[in-house]
Amino acid sequence: MKAKRSQPFGGVFLCIFFFTLSAASGIAASASNYIYNQSPIFSVHKKPEASSDFLVVDSTAAITTLNFNKFATISKPLLIKIPNDSSTETLVINATEIDIQNTVSVMGKPIDLVFISQGGTVSCSNCSFDNAGRVSFINGTLSGGIVRTQPSGRVTISTLTAPGLQSLEVMADSIATSGVIDLNLRAERHPNSGFIQSSRGSYVLGSGGINLYPGRFSIRYSDLDMISSTTLSNTYQPSGTFKAASIGIVASQPVTIPASTELNTMSDALATSTRQGQFYAPAEGVFIQIAEHESATLNVYGKLFSDRIITTKAIGATTFRSGSRLIGQTIKSFSDKGLLNQGYVDAGSIEFAASRLINSGTLSGSKINIEIEGDVYNTFGGVIKAGTLSVDLNDGIFTNGSRTNRLNWPENKSLSAPSIDVNSVKHGPYSSYSATGSAQSRLSAKVHANTIKIVAKAIENINPYHIEEPSGVDWSAGIRVNTAQSEQVSIAAESKLELKASQYIRNSSAILRLNQQGIFHIDTPLLFNERYRLETTSFIISRYAYTSDNKGSQDTVEHGVGTQISAYSPPGRIVSFGEFQIGSKAEPSTRRRFVNAFSYIELFDNARFQKLDLESIGIKLSSTVETSNFHAIKQCVALGNCSGAAVDTSVEGETLLAIHGNVYGINPNMESQSDLTVTESNSLDATINTKIKEYFQRYVKVVDEDTYEGYSFPKVDDQWVTASLFKCDGYRYEEHGLTQTEDCTYSSVRVALSTILGESSDADFENTGYTFQEIDDAAKAYARSRQYVSGSEDYRCANTRYSCTAQNFEYQNVIVSDDGKKVTVNYRYKILIDDELNDHDTPTLRDVSKSPTVTVAVLMDGK
Repeated sequence: MKAKRSQPFGGVFLCIFFFTLSAASGIAASASNYIYNQSPIFSVHKKPEASSDFLVVDSTAAITTLNFNKFATISKPLLIKIPNDSSTETLVINATEIDIQNTVSVMGKPIDLVFISQGGTVSCSNCSFDNAGRVSFINGTLSGGIVRTQPSGRVTISTLTAPGLQSLEVMADSIATSGVIDLNLRAERHPNSGFIQSSRGSYVLGSGGINLYPGRFSIRYSDLDMISSTTLSNTYQPSGTFKAASIGIVASQPVTIPASTELNTMSDALATSTRQGQFYAPAEGVFIQIAEHESATLNVYGKLFSDRIITTKAIGATTFRSGSRLIGQTIKSFSDKGLLNQGYVDAGSIEFAASRLINSGTLSGSKINIEIEGDVYNTFGGVIKAGTLSVDLNDGIFTNGSRTNRLNWPENKSLSAPSIDVNSVKHGPYSSYSATGSAQSRLSAKVHANTIKIVAKAIENINPYHIEEPSGVDWSAGIRVNTAQSEQVSIAAESKLELKASQYIRNSSAILRLNQQGIFHIDTPLLFNERYRLETTSFIISRYAYTSDNKGSQDTVEHGVGTQISAYSPPGRIVSFGEFQIGSKAEPSTRRRFVNAFSYIELFDNARFQKLDLESIGIKLSSTVETSNFHAIKQCVALGNCSGAAVDTSVEGETLLAIHGNVYGINPNMESQSDLTVTESNSLDATINTKIKEYFQRYVKVVDEDTYEGYSFPKVDDQWVTASLFKCDGYRYEEHGLTQTEDCTYSSVRVALSTILGESSDADFENTGYTFQEIDDAAKAYARSRQYVSGSEDYRCANTRYSCTAQNFEYQNVIVSDDGKKVTVNYRYKILIDDELNDHDTPTLRDVSKSPTVTVAVLMDGK
């Protein structure tokens, strides 16, 4: 959209210029706040009765320089008169003292304005500009088209408005800003389409660029190309709120964006214009670059907002501090010395490249791409949420969680390959890790995406939660465990989880989970699923080793007669609702090893193992968990469906290796471990079991990591099937706010087996008065006709700048409630969002999930 800047000063005003220009030169002149030597090319005029002061310029030079001793617009606005046929394109005002406290307007043709002082004072306070192309504030020199900043030179700007200005440049050794610096235009909606420029409009048209160059530079004025720079050690801190279509900071010194500072390029549309016969369209975005300085750091405490792109580049370290906010369509950050995020980063696309990455804040994007030379930490409260997550480490360790509860981020993290000694009374990595560093209170770490791919030298998913048996407490009857802390570290995917590590993958008291049908693929020589800490006073260890080479071998080793657990961590949990694979296309040079040490693995689909030795190691105590308790323990461990903020559990009940599907790659003559852990529904033949699974899939719904529904443990009793249902929505706080736990409700459902097996029949479905097929068909039609694309689904869809299109419709299920009177229709789809004003952007996809509840009558009327 093209928005033309208004030119309010036309020929009707020319009558006021009746002044006669003096032909004398070298004669001192003074017009109140303007002190200069008289010149044939300009003069200043002030009249008490006039509402403005006037600067009349009569020059034929393309670049015209006016020399002042003092140039101050304080009491009245200043009108600069440039003849329409003048050759002047750039007007340079050179003064020892420059103080602008009012409006500066150009009458006639638009020109560029340069305010420059060599070592003097340059300030602009509550100032504004009209009908200028570029406005530059310089403390330094301008010679031969090259700007050179003056050592110790300073420019001060406090509140500046210039609607429609194409570029504002500030170049000085020291730049001080405050208030609001705004180049955007205002507009109203046109009745037909587009916008009409209006100073009182409620819409924002992004206009112009703000370019800040603090430090000592040589810069080509025509294109702002940096020729040379001097590195400095003092820190540049821009203050205030900056609003324009483009905002750039280039420095050769440390840069800190304070907490109160906001760089904002968001708008309802972009304004284009012409300057000196050339079409101008702003390149929207926020750009921060630290050049040449190898140790200068970038610290962001404030807010960076853009409809398009935010880019930061630094050789030194980059840190997005706690409280910082970066929100844009695309966010890119490049740092040779490492990147630390403690703030909130939200974009359609996030790209990070650095020597290493530490995330203890939030990264949220439709697509996140991380390329790191060294280590990656998602730790101490870190959250990574994405549609697609790709992490590629050239030579580093990917850590989700932390090895200890202490902050310790070495420059190069050392490998710590897992192992186990069945003759020991201490298991897990707890005792092998150093306890250096300051203790941290937040130990959670979450990675959740639709698809996840992580490639690294090693992958560690570690929850350092552990407890010791309190004095006077007997753990033989059960161990009291905090459920929120037990589940605080996880890597979870919805459709694909791909982990590749050249050395090992370690899952210690944490969760690796594929939530839906899809692929869970692991490529590593050593996969270890273990507890962070498990200690006994005396023990019996039972070790089972399975190998695809030794036909039917089963080795059991038992030692001791122990009875007591003295230190506890929850089990490592590996759960897959899709196909589980360990291997690669290439034949491995050595055997792969998969160890489940006192922990929990449950695979609900097929498992494919390539050249693998599989070991499951359990612990035996003098008393075992009663059979009636195993279901509750399993439900809490695998699915997080715990009865409260703290639950009683047992080590024996938490140790499991179960494979519900077919197993490939293990000798078929050997009994599979999944056969040793059958559930009731598995006792049915395969056809009935599949039917039950398909039926109860209607109770499964995943909105995001914290909001989901599902079922567990369908049990066949005579001709009825009973299953537990759970519904989780965020978290709740208990124990006076000290304990956080998932906010879940639990219920059960009882369905006739004949109903499950006879859904294709004419039987009444769930007391609705219709067959299942009729209800299901009506629900699909109902859902398909309600793929809404409005501001309720995404704020951009309420803006005519964006086109929003529904696609990828996916009907999930229909659930009957209220004794057959109501149904809930669950479905999802994606909205393709395209910026119509940017031909070079990549459209983004927004996932939408809907669960409307309607009466059966309304549903069937719709059909």
